[in-house]
Amino acid sequence: MALITTMEELLTARGYVITNGRAARPAPPTAPAMPVPSLDLPATKWHTMRRRRQWEEEEQIALLRWVDEVAVREVPLLRLLYHIPNGKYRSKAGAGRLKAMGVRPGCPDLHWPLARRGYHGMWLELKAQGRRADANQRAMHALLAHAGHYVGTYQGWLAAATALCWYIDRPDLFPDTTGEI
Repeated sequence: MALITTMEELLTARGYVITNGRAARPAPPTAPAMPVPSLDLPATKWHTMRRRRQWEEEEQIALLRWVDEVAVREVPLLRLLYHIPNGKYRSKAGAGRLKAMGVRPGCPDLHWPLARRGYHGMWLELKAQGRRADANQRAMHALLAHAGHYVGTYQGWLAAATALCWYIDRPDLFPDTTGEI
């Protein structure tokens, strides 16, 4: 049995199909289903934000799977990479309590407290395709950069994984998306 070395190989071995750097699980073969009446509901702002947030969450999960299953074997210090649970919708009471506990608007999604390349640490923000950081995020990113941290905003887990490899100067860990050896 060959050793799986990339996230793409791992996902392919588990039945996923890789297209343009995105992994999708093929639909299982099923018997024809009863026709379901379709309801054309207007897309609200909440639905759009929910889809965007789900995409960002899936990309972040894919990045951390790659870190846990591939990169940590080579760079054990990657275990220090952690998620900051900002940006979720909560009740007003829950949001007020978290604000009182120190949750700050605009804080990036991931933090790696490891000094490399002249920086004190690395902060990563994952965004949905075509989305940019908002004003609070740009202000927080500027503060962190001024304090000597590397801050990057990325669209997709592959871009974020490539940035992690660059930060630790390990091009041999770059996720292989070409399928070539």
